[in-house]
Amino acid sequence: MPQFMTKTELLENKYPIDKYYHEQMNIDEIGQIETELEFYERSHSVTSTILKMHENEFISQIQQEQLTIQHNIHILFIAHAPSLETCTRKLCGGKFRPFQLANVIRNVDYLTMTVIEKTDNNCDKWIFRRNSFYGDEF
Repeated sequence: MPQFMTKTELLENKYPIDKYYHEQMNIDEIGQIETELEFYERSHSVTSTILKMHENEFISQIQQEQLTIQHNIHILFIAHAPSLETCTRKLCGGKFRPFQLANVIRNVDYLTMTVIEKTDNNCDKWIFRRNSFYGDEF
């Protein structure tokens, strides 16, 4: 398992982080060895938790009249190539495909970016707005 910088180390090195941030999953909870299906499930769970947390915060700000419904939330995830697939597959209506994951990630270009957008505030359906860093603009 890689060594990660602590919050203190990040702050000492002038990284602008939220020092009150609490990770969604502790490093000890991540198995040293997990199957592709377990990786999909973990990625989807963490992604869904983060999205729900920000959605609840957004709703609270609307109720407090700090924001209006016309505002948008933008959440940036930075991760390795497999996470483009594992974090978005189920959100966009697809099924996990653990037996194809190795082939899928081989086709992910270096520095690829994916943009997804929630289609309706009353549902959990997401669509791809941009599939690749080099692809179509939204």
